[in-house]
Amino acid sequence: LIIIISYLFFLSKDLPSLDELQKFNPEQVTKIVSSDDVVIKKNNLLISILIEPKISINNIFDINRLVCLSIFDLLKLYGINALIKWPNDIIINNRKIAGVLIENIFSNNIISHSIIGIGLNINQGKFLQYSPPATSMFLELINNFDTHQIKQQLLDIIEVRYKKLKIGYSDLNEYNNKLYLLEKSFRFMSNNKQFYGKIKITLDNGALVIYDESNGVEREFLNSELKYIF
Repeated sequence: LIIIISYLFFLSKDLPSLDELQKFNPEQVTKIVSSDDVVIKKNNLLISILIEPKISINNIFDINRLVCLSIFDLLKLYGINALIKWPNDIIINNRKIAGVLIENIFSNNIISHSIIGIGLNINQGKFLQYSPPATSMFLELINNFDTHQIKQQLLDIIEVRYKKLKIGYSDLNEYNNKLYLLEKSFRFMSNNKQFYGKIKITLDNGALVIYDESNGVEREFLNSELKYIF
């Protein structure tokens, strides 16, 4: 059983459905037992986390920043310098080492529950062809790691950042300083049209601001509106 402050961490191969989550009450949630035998899949960490943020829908991207920065902090503990590829990937030397998937449940204008899925490549040595290419802690440091230890370290880091979120701490500047391709010319696609631009900043609502080099205009994009062209 893993209980961190007012929410639960549990492990599974797949995220629970929203229907399943809605059946839980706070008493039941804290009694779900974690199963360590599904932590490792091809030497990587797959974890699902259930939290009750109780924050405004206007602050929905706060959860994304919290998780991405927690993974950044974890990798830094091991001497790995990573960057955050907006909105939810972690990149090292132009290769992806981790990804985040978040589903939210809303009650009126409040985020009542968030299911956070995290995939982190730890000891995998070979990958299929992906875009961007994949990497792992093993490939970066040529060393094998204790996946269960890394899992607990990640949970501890998330707990610290979650407590800060609950008291109103803003990590927006911290997130922006760690953006992948910040101020670098890169090729993007939006509305089936490619263009070169430079990432400038993310806004509090999660929108990404890019300077479009073709017309000299700064444009704002939400998650589904932009694609990186590698």
